[in-house]
Amino acid sequence: MVNKKIMKKKLFALNFSLSFLLLIININPINTDGNHADANLFDIFRDGSLYFSWKIDSSSKKIEFHINANTTGWVGIGLSPEGKMANADMILCYMKSSVPNCTDRYASGNRVPELDTFLNENSRDDLENISGEIKDGRSIFHFTRKLITGDDLDYQIQQGKEINVIFSYRKDGNPDSENGIFNMNTKYGGEKFILYPNEGQNVKNDDFKNDNRTYKMSLKFNNYLLPVNDTVYSCMNYDITKMAAETTKLPYGTIYHAVAYEPIVDNSEFMHHIVMFSCDSNIQIQPEPYKCRALPRECTKIQFEWAPGSGIYQLPNEVGILWGVSENRNIILQYHYDNPKKKSGAIDSTFVNVYFTTKLRQYDAATTSLGYPTPFIKIPSNNKAYTIGDTCSEPCTKFMKGDINVFSVFLHGHNYLRKIRTEIIYANGTIDNTTMIENNYRFDHQKYIYFKNPIKITPKDKLLTYCTYDTSNSTDEVLGGDSSSEEMCFNFMSYYPRENGLTQCYGSLPIIIGCGAYNKFDRNSTISEIEISSNFLSTNFSQYIIIIYLIMLYIY
Repeated sequence: MVNKKIMKKKLFALNFSLSFLLLIININPINTDGNHADANLFDIFRDGSLYFSWKIDSSSKKIEFHINANTTGWVGIGLSPEGKMANADMILCYMKSSVPNCTDRYASGNRVPELDTFLNENSRDDLENISGEIKDGRSIFHFTRKLITGDDLDYQIQQGKEINVIFSYRKDGNPDSENGIFNMNTKYGGEKFILYPNEGQNVKNDDFKNDNRTYKMSLKFNNYLLPVNDTVYSCMNYDITKMAAETTKLPYGTIYHAVAYEPIVDNSEFMHHIVMFSCDSNIQIQPEPYKCRALPRECTKIQFEWAPGSGIYQLPNEVGILWGVSENRNIILQYHYDNPKKKSGAIDSTFVNVYFTTKLRQYDAATTSLGYPTPFIKIPSNNKAYTIGDTCSEPCTKFMKGDINVFSVFLHGHNYLRKIRTEIIYANGTIDNTTMIENNYRFDHQKYIYFKNPIKITPKDKLLTYCTYDTSNSTDEVLGGDSSSEEMCFNFMSYYPRENGLTQCYGSLPIIIGCGAYNKFDRNSTISEIEISSNFLSTNFSQYIIIIYLIMLYIY
């Protein structure tokens, strides 16, 4: 007798494979109010026991640190050249007679770090205590120091340089004095950070808000009751051309440039990611959220994406995303909620502010997705560093109509991902493997990486994307999928000019999956005058049969 669970699983796999095949066949080439996650907020031990964040004040050349630890005892952080306690610039915080006491120290080894002023008469305490308290069993400290102190015992925080930051705290007990600082029952760890990143392209310039030709439109889920499922995709469909006309009081069909996307996350416990998709044609407008694991084939071009830690997405001053033409006439706003404990009664009212302007910029932007196709991801259990990779090359890039300039990337995976990078192999043989990279990937801290000088990609160049996973804490094989317990491997690469590039580019196992190119259009055309055309990878029917066969072989 056939096991019903196995049969159900196989039927699901078959259905998924066929659905994926259909996707292949139809592939298309701020000052704000609300609940914002701190862009530099890290859950250091990934269990809520210690939160660390910082902020750079470039005008005063200072850095502000915030620490929130699950202890009433001391908390320490260190800036370490080698990721060890020895030779680390240490900061030790605890409450002393109800007064916050953060001190500047130096560790010569695995022992209590000494005060800088004790070790060197020319050194000084370069910290400024701002605030501190013990609240609900947690110690919270806020202090600041100069980026460059000039003190021989301090680590000089340089722009663009990665540094090891080490952490430790005593799990219980307030020492109230130097004598009880270091004893047993401590927790420690470390991470690599670029505390003072290089300035990207002018992505934080709010000048566009002061332009009377810039408008704001909010797309919102109102008091949405989340379904009781571990993974939920919910969507709303919008006619943004109509909404823009109502907002601006300008004629329907006016051409705009979207210049910034600002998510205001209401219920961060469940929000996994947000994606806005452009539609090539009219779709049914949905006034209420609906489940949407699969999207219509005409709505697969990515306009904007967000995940925890990424904050506002703002385009460079010379670039915008075109609205008011056929393929950006309607959009689908998709929210992915993650509810592994299947809690009931959860409500969410997350919304996205979209800033758009009638002052058209020089270039039209677009996004292409690179990476490893999710259905093929298969990561063995108990593996500290398992790497997969995929190539975007000539079978797809031949559809590019010219060179593109990449101004930002958004690297995405889930909780097992540790490193992700895209290498560029230029036609002349040179390799760039240091630009599109994240060697310390964290799901709760995903960021847009902006490039001050856009990266030029030609149709003859190759792009290789690699993802490295750590499954040492998993007893089961990890497969590709939508939920946080499964994995992905994506590089969402934003570029201009739009018409020269691709919507996606995969060259994965077992054969080329597919690629799609944008059509070129005239900004001065009206909606009715524009025809949508797409270039597809030429694949005959027999190759689709091979794809089905290989997918089924892979699954069974």
